[in-house]
Amino acid sequence: MNKIELGKSHFRSWHSVLGIIATGWIVIQILIGGGSIWFGGKAFGGGMKAKSVWKYHRVYPFPIIINHS
Repeated sequence: MNKIELGKSHFRSWHSVLGIIATGWIVIQILIGGGSIWFGGKAFGGGMKAKSVWKYHRVYPFPIIINHS
């Protein structure tokens, strides 16, 4: 069975919406983490500016981890 054959729409259940949000969150985390480290953090201004962004990149997963414990 397949959604197209059944005439159902995609990404309408809570499970699919949370999956899209989680995937987007992971991509954002990768971009922020990489941008703050690669090439000396030039994506965020380098040096201490990049380190301050990296700090938030490190903190944001904890509420998700605590929530799922």
